[in-house]
Amino acid sequence: ADPFLFRHGDELFLFYEVQAVGEPGRIEAKKTKDLVNFEWLGEVLREPFHLSFPHIFEDNGEIYLMPETLATGEVALYKFQDFPHKLVKSRVLLHGAYKDSSFIKHDGFWYFFTTSSEGLELFYTDDLKEGHLVTHPKNPITDDPRYSQCGGSPILLHNKLYRIAQDG
Repeated sequence: ADPFLFRHGDELFLFYEVQAVGEPGRIEAKKTKDLVNFEWLGEVLREPFHLSFPHIFEDNGEIYLMPETLATGEVALYKFQDFPHKLVKSRVLLHGAYKDSSFIKHDGFWYFFTTSSEGLELFYTDDLKEGHLVTHPKNPITDDPRYSQCGGSPILLHNKLYRIAQDG
C-alpha cells in the first residue's frame, strides 16, 4: 500500500508499505530502469511499530524518508546513509497524532502537509535539518474529509502547487 516513486540517477525506485497479518507495517522497495522489469530490494525500514506512507524526497544530495509513524505520537524523519538502505532516524519533526505527512520545497521554504484529528494542517520551515516547523495561522486548512488527508507527494507543475488528497 501507499506507493511512492523516487527517481535516482537513471533508475526509478518504488517504496511501499507491506503488512503481514498480525504484524505492524514495514517499508520495502523495488527499482526499475525500464518500467517492465523490477528488482526487489527487500525491506528498507522496520520498526516495532506500524510504518506506512513512505514519503521520500531529496535535499542537497541527501535522501530522506518520512514514513507515517502515528503509533509513536511523532512525525519522524529518516535519512539514508547508503541509499536505498541504511536508514537512520534523523530527527523528530512534530509530536502528536499526525498521519500521512508530506513535504515540498518551494521558493526556499519547506512546506509540510499533515493530517491531525482537526483536519489538514500546514507548517513551514526554511531549514529542514534543524529548523522549527512554524504553524500556518489558518490551521486547520480544511476539516473536510474529502480533502484533509494527503494522498501522495505534493507536485509543483508550471509554478503551481498541487496537493493530492485521499477522499476519506
